[in-house]
Amino acid sequence: MTKTGATMADWLAHNGLTPALCSSILQLHPDLSAASELKAGTDPTSYTTQEAWELCARAASSRLPELEDAVHRVLNAAQVNFFPDLARYPRAFTLHDNGKGVPYISCPWQGCQNDLLTLAHEFGHALQIVASEERRMPPVLRETCASQSELWFIAELKKSDPTLSEKLARVFESRANYTFTRVEPELRAALTKPDQQYQYQWNYPLAQSLAWQFEQQLENGTMVSVFQNLRSTEELVTALTT
Repeated sequence: MTKTGATMADWLAHNGLTPALCSSILQLHPDLSAASELKAGTDPTSYTTQEAWELCARAASSRLPELEDAVHRVLNAAQVNFFPDLARYPRAFTLHDNGKGVPYISCPWQGCQNDLLTLAHEFGHALQIVASEERRMPPVLRETCASQSELWFIAELKKSDPTLSEKLARVFESRANYTFTRVEPELRAALTKPDQQYQYQWNYPLAQSLAWQFEQQLENGTMVSVFQNLRSTEELVTALTT
């Protein structure tokens, strides 16, 4: 959702949300007050870009083997640029189509541990793009898929490098806590102002709340349908709360 002049009311409609449903989702997130100190994740990593990319795919296939074909398409066909022009593209992003029918991922790589989670996040975006085919996913669920991919990466890494997995888990929790303590209050305030100008960061508190709960509560078949964009946010919240 990038329309110039979009408002809170537009964002709610685009995501199939209401203020009440947003409040219900925000109540789902875990207590991360113990993770109040933001962990930067700037320590170097020994993983190469290829090793990290393959680990993202292995994590996704391990968690949702039903999406293995889509995972392999992302792994082998998606275009990934680890060294973009930082003056123009300082932050990671993923585009639906590089002009050849596959996602394009820009993920600046500095060789630090933080890069691993960022890459896993963008892999999640690319996976939901491929799995959902031509069904454009609204941003809250899009960011939910990306956050889930980070959690999968941490879980997969635990099998081979539990120490690094634990470090990345703390980074993830610190990021989420920042979102819940800094961005969530802004979102709650904006929910009462339907004409307020849309801010993309509104998606993150909802997405991270949903990602935590999806991992704990949803069956694989429902999780697959999330990535295929076959379920509405309202249906998914109902599945979590009943």
